[in-house]
Amino acid sequence: MPPGLWRKFIGNCPEKQQLAQNSGVFLVDESAGAGHDLNKFSLGEEFFGANCEMGARQRKAPGRGCESLAGLCRFSGGPDGKVSTQMQVREDDWTSYMAIRAAWLSFVGGRTQGEIATQLGVSPAKVHRLIAHAQKSGYVKFQIDGRPMECLQLEKELSRHFRLTNCIIAPDLGGGDDEAALRAISVSASQFLTGLLTGPSVTRLGVGMGRTLTASVEALPKTARPDLEIMSICGSLTRTLAANPYDIVQKMQERTGGIGYYLPVPYFAENRDEKAMFLTQRSVQDLMARARQSDAFLIGLGSVENEGHLVQRGMISKQEQEELMSCGAVCDLMGRFLTIEGKLVPNPLGDCAVGLHFDEVRGRRVIALVGGESKVDATLAALRTGVITDLVADETLARALSARVGLQLAQSA
Repeated sequence: MPPGLWRKFIGNCPEKQQLAQNSGVFLVDESAGAGHDLNKFSLGEEFFGANCEMGARQRKAPGRGCESLAGLCRFSGGPDGKVSTQMQVREDDWTSYMAIRAAWLSFVGGRTQGEIATQLGVSPAKVHRLIAHAQKSGYVKFQIDGRPMECLQLEKELSRHFRLTNCIIAPDLGGGDDEAALRAISVSASQFLTGLLTGPSVTRLGVGMGRTLTASVEALPKTARPDLEIMSICGSLTRTLAANPYDIVQKMQERTGGIGYYLPVPYFAENRDEKAMFLTQRSVQDLMARARQSDAFLIGLGSVENEGHLVQRGMISKQEQEELMSCGAVCDLMGRFLTIEGKLVPNPLGDCAVGLHFDEVRGRRVIALVGGESKVDATLAALRTGVITDLVADETLARALSARVGLQLAQSA
């Protein structure tokens, strides 16, 4: 670690000399002689047990067992063990630094977690968490160029049949479940979205919500787009006014540095009168007007099955689910329910959706992310509306979709 960065984390904390002494660092400095001044310490990682010259006492120093800055403070903060406020604030920075170093050692250096643990002076479990933190924070980027021939053929056939501008099919990972599909789609979708967001054509992006969208945005690398406006196109809350965990505005804001705008109303109002009341609010009107002017729209496709997030998150009741299914509903497209033919279901719940109607974005660029064979009916219904222009799906879903519409696909040799 450069001296300046080490001083940033350690050099300005109270009682520096006591911190060095307690931690067992014995610094040899030819110009200043032996001492404990951490401001002169050139490699911060040595503090955690790499190449310091240590006597018998120093080898047993508690600093060698610290796995975080907070842990370091706990034994060095004085008799009462208090951690300074300044050091607490810097804990996140320290975690990010350690996560980046662990990621380099793992993905570039090819080290095992045990080897990394030894080098950084932390436990293997801590290394696992640091690498996971680096991936989740967008510090680790990877890309696989190209897709299998079968996926390319599916893309071609589906694009032709549904008149799509773009169709990306993520290869089957062999898991045979929706979780495997979600992992595959998140990688393909993040690469697709990176290309979209690094170009100059999109400065305002309307976004929906859902598990597939959430996973895909979490897989996005960090991109500097402070000019990007991220607009929620549907209510950001549940009916109980709790935050929806599948709302992606904040996650995308974190990844891009853009400005996020929530629609502070429920996804579904309790009734039409409540919806009308929400729509009379000036702030809601302004946000929806801005959302309509988005350069592109990123949406998920929901279902009314038990596995769908509408049911899982209590967005609709069991009775409402049964009524929707009895009406032939198979898809939730932006809060409106569709039959397998892509027609609106005659059910009052769709009239209670607070947000943009899919007809309001017809003719614009609408990107749908969807995965899992269980979503085949929902995907077919949404595609039949003619609203979707770009589709990112997994291979298992694409094959099931092609079978449903009778596409004749070329067989690989």
